[in-house]
Amino acid sequence: MILSSDGNRLLIVSAHFPPDRSAGTHRVLRLANYLQSHGWETSVLTIDPSSYRHPIQQDESLVERIDPRVTIVRTGAWRGHTAMVRWRNRLLRRGGQAQAGTGARDTRTRDPRSQDPRRQEKSGWRAWRRAGTTHLFGFPDDEIGWFGYAVVRGLQVIRQRKIDVVLSSAPPFTCHLIGHALRSLANVRWVADFRDPWARAPWGKGGSARGHQWLESHVIGRADAVALNTPELHREFSDWYGPDLSARFHVVTNGYDADVVEPYARAVPGAALPLVITHAGTLYQARDPRPLLEALARCRREGAVPENGIHLNLVGKVASAFDVDTVIERLGLSGCVTRQPPVPHHESLRLLAASHVLVVIQPDTGLQVPVKLYEYVGLRRPILALAEDGAVARLVRDGNFGVVVSPADVEGIARALADLYRRHITQSPAEVDDERAAQFDARHQSAILAEILSGLVARTTPGLVTRSVRP
Repeated sequence: MILSSDGNRLLIVSAHFPPDRSAGTHRVLRLANYLQSHGWETSVLTIDPSSYRHPIQQDESLVERIDPRVTIVRTGAWRGHTAMVRWRNRLLRRGGQAQAGTGARDTRTRDPRSQDPRRQEKSGWRAWRRAGTTHLFGFPDDEIGWFGYAVVRGLQVIRQRKIDVVLSSAPPFTCHLIGHALRSLANVRWVADFRDPWARAPWGKGGSARGHQWLESHVIGRADAVALNTPELHREFSDWYGPDLSARFHVVTNGYDADVVEPYARAVPGAALPLVITHAGTLYQARDPRPLLEALARCRREGAVPENGIHLNLVGKVASAFDVDTVIERLGLSGCVTRQPPVPHHESLRLLAASHVLVVIQPDTGLQVPVKLYEYVGLRRPILALAEDGAVARLVRDGNFGVVVSPADVEGIARALADLYRRHITQSPAEVDDERAAQFDARHQSAILAEILSGLVARTTPGLVTRSVRP
């Protein structure tokens, strides 16, 4: 490829890129592809599949979507810390078994205050166990073993391809450390792209929170621009870092790839019963499907929906802690709920397109919107959003894309299901506004990012002063 001379060469640093099928892959893939049409020659620095951590899943069909003009640079990653983590966990299991055995023999003499969970949390052994890999061998995350490989290869790419701007996309936040190093060593412009919160994530960082905040503050202080993928995340960062630094902050939302999604959107499902409702994606931690199942059972039990009125598909992994199969059987839903394992992206789109209503379960994450929700919008199907007030609820309500119910409100979910069923049998489903949906077309979002990149290149020289930020 002949390099242009107009100073529009971008290097994206991302651990997630095809064939990695992680959610973050899709944002990076879309930006890499569509920035080409805005005059940016794009290279992507990523991890070679041979060095993927277990259990990262792959989808080879995603590789076929990469624009041939995108230069892909893959490197290895040091995985020795993974073995250390396994060794550490083995020791913890042995220590836990030994401690449990001792406790069984000595319950009469144990100090009752030791049963207080607040005191247990302060125990050195338990704190070490709860710390996870972020405290040991994996700070700030499990991709730290890629850092050295990426910096060395990134410097080569910057020199060889005369890169003007580096964009690091995270999580994993090791990518921002790589971007920071390249910015400092090669004196190029740098954009830090945040797909999720970091130091102040609502799910917390355990005992390493101060370390994460220290790293985040240095990233924010050094980056020439910061891209945040929801207005809520932009507001949180702006409130934390103040007006001086927030001038660098920009909202670049996620979106959907219209070239990929719209052919599926045209395959409208039939009007016959049952009303097909689908959730695609992993259900774990607070993403609990049981209130939805209980609401469906309630609709059937109270006669708001007949036995063959609604069919629910759960596509993807479901945490064993939810014991969903037992719940389905207990509630008498075996005939109207189907569980499917994770499927390739194109198959997921096919299943979603064959559905009348699409479900997202997103509690306790008010700053983020999952990538799949944008694809739901692109498919033009009504959305049942089980979410508290926050980014997901705001997007669905403002766009009139569906209905929002608290994820724990079984009665409210049952009413929503009954209403969706009535709309279906009366052939009056809610329609998604094409103009509102089109604002999340990835081509629109890439144009916003291209404008930010061009503004950075227009400066005469990269700024070299790191502003102080609150730790």
